[in-house]
Order: sequence, then C-alpha cells, then structure tokens
Amino acid sequence: MPAHRADTGASAHHLQTHVCEAAWTVYNERRVDGIPLLMGRDKLRREIQVGIVQLERGGFCDEDTGFAEVGAAIDKDEAASQDKSSM
Repeated sequence: MPAHRADTGASAHHLQTHVCEAAWTVYNERRVDGIPLLMGRDKLRREIQVGIVQLERGGFCDEDTGFAEVGAAIDKDEAASQDKSSM
C-alpha cells in the first residue's frame, strides 16, 4: 500500500472526531471541500511526471526560471481554489 494511503482509516477517524467535537459542522461538506485539493494533487503529480520525462530527454531550464514557473502555477491554483470556496 502506498504511504500516502496507509493512514486513510486514521484520517477518516480524525475527521469524524472533529465532527463529533463540533470543530466542523458537517463532515460531508469537508469531504466535498477536499475533492478539489485531491484533484490538484493529481494534476501536480502528472505535471511532475511530464517534467521528469523532459529532463530525461535533456530538456531543462535554470533554477530561477523553474521556480518562477512553479510559483506562478501554485498561485494560479490557489486563486482558483479560493474563488471556488467563496461561492
């Protein structure tokens, strides 16, 4: 089992505990809020894989350019997430 999925039961229990303690009012709302985060994580994984393939083929850019592109992509995704959560 992949490490990122090993604690699924513990995480679900943790969320349910918070619901019982009224830290979050509705458990299902939190699950719905998490779906875009999971989709973003999957998109990031695909983009990282594309980068790995590009590196293997000899394509690369300097550090400053790479971090600027990553920072811009993160800012864009975070802005989109905030727009969706404010609806």
